[in-house]
Amino acid sequence: MESLNSEDGPLPELQLTTHEPLGDESDADGLSCVICKQQIEHTYFALGDQVICSDCRDAVMAPPKGSGLVRFFKAAFVGTLAGLLGALIWYLIRVIADLEIGLVAILVGLMVGKAVYWGSSNRGGIKYQVLAVLITYGCISANYMPDILQALMNEAAQRQNAPETDTPPNTTASSDEESGGSDLDASAAAREDGSDGSQKEPELRERRDLPLIVSLILLALFTFVLALATPVLMGMESPIGLLIVGFALWEAWKFSAHRSIPITGPYETGDQGGFIEAPI
Repeated sequence: MESLNSEDGPLPELQLTTHEPLGDESDADGLSCVICKQQIEHTYFALGDQVICSDCRDAVMAPPKGSGLVRFFKAAFVGTLAGLLGALIWYLIRVIADLEIGLVAILVGLMVGKAVYWGSSNRGGIKYQVLAVLITYGCISANYMPDILQALMNEAAQRQNAPETDTPPNTTASSDEESGGSDLDASAAAREDGSDGSQKEPELRERRDLPLIVSLILLALFTFVLALATPVLMGMESPIGLLIVGFALWEAWKFSAHRSIPITGPYETGDQGGFIEAPI
């Protein structure tokens, strides 16, 4: 069997027992922490394939500061903003280019997942993954809210412009008699109370009419509830669309997951540029 020799001589013996840093750093003077940029004198740790000092290792391993509830609401806020931005991009593509590109939904999931992960102070976890999935599905559904609202307005306009059906004479007469009797009873009751029924009508009308802002909020909520069923209903007609929505939810789940970076060590600098594992 031929030996592995180079033209200039035998290949150097491979060593697998010591840790050597990447790059051209051949001496201890060139070794510095990737986080704080301080020179490492003796002991260091490896964060993935990066070199960090003992202080930065303790900072990385320390539990997150601040309230977990604040981080959750921060992740929800930035995730919702990212999702709405992605939904707006999708809607503009549909309106301006007249194209239904379902793959944009995957972009929405990616944006939401990354935003939620950032909002969680780069911690991630199951609760943030569930949050990212819910935000992604909600924003994908919200993309169809203008279409649903337009359909509701068109239907209301058609009903308003539709001709009224003629009422049979007998029914009209009987209804007039009943209304006349009810009016007499109401006026009699008003006289007994010493007040006029006409004065109560504005009060009842004020109680029945909702403020404009409340009506708009209720309309938006109703439209959003209808929009939540749209991806599923469209997926029943086109399974590929439902599959794309599933991919978008998976992207949101994946990018908001907890990422554990292995920290190995401690290591110590060697005498001749090599690095040996320090005893624990």
